[in-house]
Amino acid sequence: MARRPNAYSQLIQEGRSTPQQEDTPTTDNSNTVKPQSGNTAKNSKTVKITIYPSQEQLDKLYGFMETYRHKTGIKINQQDLIRRIIDVADIDTVLP
Repeated sequence: MARRPNAYSQLIQEGRSTPQQEDTPTTDNSNTVKPQSGNTAKNSKTVKITIYPSQEQLDKLYGFMETYRHKTGIKINQQDLIRRIIDVADIDTVLP
């Protein structure tokens, strides 16, 4: 007896059959948010970790994300921002 396809499997099949279109950023307005530059986790091997920031730390992270977007015009996600912070930090930054 054959199984009837469910909605999830139908969406998967539709996704495979539809070619994906690349987003091309427009530069007609300086306030337009542009897509990320490509320095994302997709380009390198990553390991999953879980952190539990306090509300103050989370607010500061969101503030960094907003400031980054205003200064660069590029929206950055939490993971990419944390990776950037880790890349530029040294031991003197984290020692008390």
